[in-house]
Amino acid sequence: MQSSLSSTISRIFERARLIEQYHDKEHECVSATVQKVEPATQNAILTIDKNEVYLVRNEQIPGETLKAGDIIKVYVVGISQILTESLLSRYQELTESLLKDF
Repeated sequence: MQSSLSSTISRIFERARLIEQYHDKEHECVSATVQKVEPATQNAILTIDKNEVYLVRNEQIPGETLKAGDIIKVYVVGISQILTESLLSRYQELTESLLKDF
C-alpha cells in the first residue's frame, strides 16, 4: 500500500513538472529524438529535453517510417492536465506551422 501511494504521488509530481516545462512550448515546433518505435502500433517513443513522450501513429506523417536515432521536428499541440491525449503532431499542425513563415 505504501509503495503504491508513493508511486502515485511520484507520477503526479512528474506530470506537474512536465506541464510546467512544456507550457511555454505549446503551439511550437521542437526537436525530438526517436528512441523506439513499437512494432505492433508504430507509435514512437521520443525524447525531448531528456523526457520521454509518445507520438502516436495517427499524428505521424502518412507514409513516414521512423527509426531509433532519427531526430525529427514535432509540434506541441497542447498541454493537458490529465496527459491522456496526444500532445504532439508531425502531421497537420507541423505542416501549417512550417508554412506560415512563407
